[in-house]
Amino acid sequence: MKLLFPNNIYARLFADNLPEPLKKEVSFLPSSSITNELKNDRDAVGLITPTDILNAPEIFISSKAGISFEGILSNSYIYFLPSQKDFSALSLLGDISTIDVILSKIFFKENYNTDIQVEILSDINKGKDKNLLVAGDLNFSSFDFDKGLSFAEELVDMFSLPYVNFVLASFNSKMIEDINSAAAGISKKIYDSVEQDNFGSGINIKSKEYIKENIGSLVYEFESQDIDDVHQLLHLPYFYGIIQDIVEPKFI
Repeated sequence: MKLLFPNNIYARLFADNLPEPLKKEVSFLPSSSITNELKNDRDAVGLITPTDILNAPEIFISSKAGISFEGILSNSYIYFLPSQKDFSALSLLGDISTIDVILSKIFFKENYNTDIQVEILSDINKGKDKNLLVAGDLNFSSFDFDKGLSFAEELVDMFSLPYVNFVLASFNSKMIEDINSAAAGISKKIYDSVEQDNFGSGINIKSKEYIKENIGSLVYEFESQDIDDVHQLLHLPYFYGIIQDIVEPKFI
């Protein structure tokens, strides 16, 4: 089974704690490219953002496992300029995906009553003197996440549901059944791994401690509220006029 995961700490923890044969099948790609890769290899399984389903409504997704946040831990953080009063624009940096673009627009509309202009940056140096949403491990290497706003926590507070950032998806329903079985019980393995400091490379001590202290807000095995959130995430773009039709997820 070919597995395509985004290259962030939370997805790597997932990959590292899969059964041994599957670990060797994981490739790490930019989040924004995974759904297109799944279209090219319809037997592969990917960790995609729920809003990618809007452009692939026939894809199947797991009702059992993915990556969801219930508190301060997040894959994306917002960094406002000091004494910021202008909320008309937001620059996105890092491993940006459709969910960051769509939900940032909804977040600013709800909280600041503004239709923000969004730009995606490829160069960290171009992010100076701008309000930023940073996605992925860049938060834990090049930014002080303590000074950022946890995007996941803000969305949990806004919608009173967990924030499902990634779902397991495939165009082959049998592959989803197989990955559901392989991921059973993975939460305990991941929590034990974090407790034992088995994070892999690329994460500094401060970030490790931060993740360890807040690991209880990180969910890998879905419950009913995570399923509810995926439905809501797919309905929101319709209610805010971003898309013209509601797309329903095909859970397995």
